Amino acid sequence: MIKKQQKFLILCFLIEELSKELFTVKLIYVDMCGDLIAGIILGQIAYWYSSNTSTTKLRILKEGKLWLVKRREDWGMSAG
Repeated sequence: MIKKQQKFLILCFLIEELSKELFTVKLIYVDMCGDLIAGIILGQIAYWYSSNTSTTKLRILKEGKLWLVKRREDWGMSAG
């Protein structure tokens, strides 16, 4: 019985370690945009704007508001 529990725990830790390389696509964003890539990018923008992120991408202060700045080349990397 203990061996089964140990195997299960090892599997859980392995899944967690591998999932660090994954991201989720929220289907509501894809539906809103009508396109998978646009939905992924919208999801990234929402993530960067959320207060839950520790490293914000909002770096430019203009007219009293923080703005997202990304180079054109970087958008492709954001969308996978």
